[in-house]
Amino acid sequence: MSEEQLLLLNCLIYSPAFSMPENEKKTIGEILKGPPPTNGEAATTDEEWQALWEAAKADPYLCSLTMANLNVEEETKAVMACFVDPSGQAIVVFMGTADEWADNVRGAEYSDTEQQRRALEWFESLPYEDIIVTGHSKGGNKAMYVTILSTKASACFSFDGQGFSNEFIEKYGDLIDERSGLIHSRSHYRDFVNILLYSIAGDASYYKNGFGIGGFSEYHAPISMFCWEYNTATGEWELQLSFGEAVPRSPAMDMLNGFTVHLVSNVSGYKRIIMVEAFAQLVAVIFDPESSGWDIGLQALIHNEQIGQMITELRAYLKELKKSDPEAYEVMLEDLYAILVEAMGVEAANEVMFLFEDPGKMNTLFLLTAVYNASKTKSTLRDFSEDTKQLLLNTVDEVSEEPWWNITRWDVWYSISGLFGGLNVEDYTDKMDEYFRKVIDVNDATRETIENIFSEVYSLDEQYSATMQEKTERLNELSVLLEGIAESLVPSA
Repeated sequence: MSEEQLLLLNCLIYSPAFSMPENEKKTIGEILKGPPPTNGEAATTDEEWQALWEAAKADPYLCSLTMANLNVEEETKAVMACFVDPSGQAIVVFMGTADEWADNVRGAEYSDTEQQRRALEWFESLPYEDIIVTGHSKGGNKAMYVTILSTKASACFSFDGQGFSNEFIEKYGDLIDERSGLIHSRSHYRDFVNILLYSIAGDASYYKNGFGIGGFSEYHAPISMFCWEYNTATGEWELQLSFGEAVPRSPAMDMLNGFTVHLVSNVSGYKRIIMVEAFAQLVAVIFDPESSGWDIGLQALIHNEQIGQMITELRAYLKELKKSDPEAYEVMLEDLYAILVEAMGVEAANEVMFLFEDPGKMNTLFLLTAVYNASKTKSTLRDFSEDTKQLLLNTVDEVSEEPWWNITRWDVWYSISGLFGGLNVEDYTDKMDEYFRKVIDVNDATRETIENIFSEVYSLDEQYSATMQEKTERLNELSVLLEGIAESLVPSA
């Protein structure tokens, strides 16, 4: 079975038709007699699903495969399916699922997670030997896991599958050395899931195509690795069952992978789990601002108790990365900027890039404010007057004198709520000091912060007056931060 056919099978497994119990024991050809999905499953459009359906129908070998065993986890809806060809060759496919994200995060700390163990238990129960195993995303991670731990697996092809923790590497080091050569990792060069944690694949390849990516989340769609060709006769792009151009992994994704490895290498225990979760939340809100769940994601990020420490680790990691190889860092910034522009537009991308260009300036308040305003970019009057500066300094003094346990300043909390996108503060009355410390104290909203910001603005104004247009976005970032601090601190009239 070719890698292209395996990738096509990993696309098809996301169709609800392949998780219906009534389709167990049917051939893929029989299943494909029904209509393709029409609700955007797996970040794939209706037109793309139609193309996948037709491509699979035209493949006699794929159509001959029988779904011999189907298991759908009741809680997570995780799909595990075993297909058998006419000669008796078994192929196991693990589907990725969003409902297993908590298990993904636990994978940063533990050697074995509950969902991995369940996948292995089901895999071992199959009455076949010499099984080809494959999966996408979390499914790819499960495929690699069972390949290391079960001698039934003869080959593994993981598509966009995330890696493993230090604990897994240490516990199964000998088995990894023995069996990692069976594992082949295939990912889109800008995929954002395979970057998580340590890779154990014997070899890895990355692909890109020139068509079909409608948003950052689609870099993780399995169909994104296929090539498309333009048909001049019909004026349409047509799916080709071949991989797109083989390229190195995106420098920005390399950087993010390096940071996850940095986290699991330098932080332990519960803090590691929460920091990895904060990192994943940060990637989601930065790179996918059009997501329907963006506001919820931002709220989750703000509430994450380790967000401040995660940003501290990110700042240290980026500073060392820039110091160790300035040229490579610039290449990474160019790639990151291109991704951000594609994800959120030029103006919004500039809101975030400021912090990566000079990682020494990165702190939680800067980053959260930039991310929020990046999604809400609009033209506003930037006021850097001395009156504004004095107002902010006076407000910081006033707030600093209040005891931490004073939760009577509802106007302050509703201002913070407004800054971060409509948080319902009434739902968090037992966490007021957590909000306060996170937004003001931990994030350095002090007199020194205000003085430094205004000094930098004035310095930039003098130094670059001849090229002010070139620096507009930098100044906008600083002014957005000031507006955010003012909204967070100034009591309502």
